[in-house]
Amino acid sequence: MRAYPRGDYSSTLEISNHIFVERELLKRHPGTDWSVDWCKESVCWWIVADEGTEAEKFILQMQKAERDYPVLNEQHYSDLQYGEMLKAMRRKAERSGTIVISYDDAYDCLFDSAIEIVEEPPHYTVLCSDEVFRETIESAFPNWKDY
Repeated sequence: MRAYPRGDYSSTLEISNHIFVERELLKRHPGTDWSVDWCKESVCWWIVADEGTEAEKFILQMQKAERDYPVLNEQHYSDLQYGEMLKAMRRKAERSGTIVISYDDAYDCLFDSAIEIVEEPPHYTVLCSDEVFRETIESAFPNWKDY
């Protein structure tokens, strides 16, 4: 059986669940009854388990758990999501010529200003113009322009 594909256009949720299941398999079933294989047709990595093995049973349990609660590891998912949001802000800052000293503070500033950062695989996007981004950051942190 194969499950949990992960490729360039995978969502943060798909990536998070793939990594979680792979790590758990490494801990619980370190044998040779499963692997992570590349598939040219789907252009992604799949977790593949031999039929009737404990690894396959574990993957089936994870798929059942995922139906009830899609995020298998909330902390890991949140960490991945936040990191991708910071990358989106970094791209926006570079494109707009905005100096950002602390991306954590800038994130809070955008959040307080109701500027959204949304997932559009393969990355996240800050939903405002370059000008609005620059004005929002510079008005909240006027000293950053001096760096």
